[in-house]
Amino acid sequence: PPSDGREGGILHQVAARGERLIEGGPAPGAEDPFVHESAPYVLYDSADSPGSQIELKSARVLWSADTAAVKQAAFILRGGGLVAFPTETVYGLGADAVNEQAVAKVFEVKGRPHFDPLIVHVASCEEARSLWTQYPDAALKLMRAFWPGPLTLVLPKSKKIPDLVTAGLPVVAIRMPHHRVALDLIRLAGCPV
Repeated sequence: PPSDGREGGILHQVAARGERLIEGGPAPGAEDPFVHESAPYVLYDSADSPGSQIELKSARVLWSADTAAVKQAAFILRGGGLVAFPTETVYGLGADAVNEQAVAKVFEVKGRPHFDPLIVHVASCEEARSLWTQYPDAALKLMRAFWPGPLTLVLPKSKKIPDLVTAGLPVVAIRMPHHRVALDLIRLAGCPV
């Protein structure tokens, strides 16, 4: 079965569950598909099944160097689907962070406990500010100095953020990844991820 080369990696997990994978990628001899900008997306085409269980109908691996793949990933996010995407630090399984049903799929697919909050990724400082009710000057200075980058700011959340994202906490963790593909995906999707 397809694998991302890491035991427990997202592609390995999908293959282990027996989901159908449709792979595409660089031509043989092209650069390593698991290096930074050529990292894969796993796009989940999911549907709610009876009893609110998530049934993954298929997972497609699309390559981030492909502009059409990023557009397709953004389309899937806007439609309430899930996308595994690269950042400069880790791969994340993302959903539209303001769509509670989409966020619930992340918890279901990962088997993540609901008391474990998610980090929200944004493509601009303005987008982050719209998701917080207040942000001190110190937060703005940190954003200007370290974003995009692996800095996460935790501040009081706005009503746009579902309680499921924050495990019921009054604050939300937000960061802006320093990865071109992640930023393009978030911008094209038009939503925090």
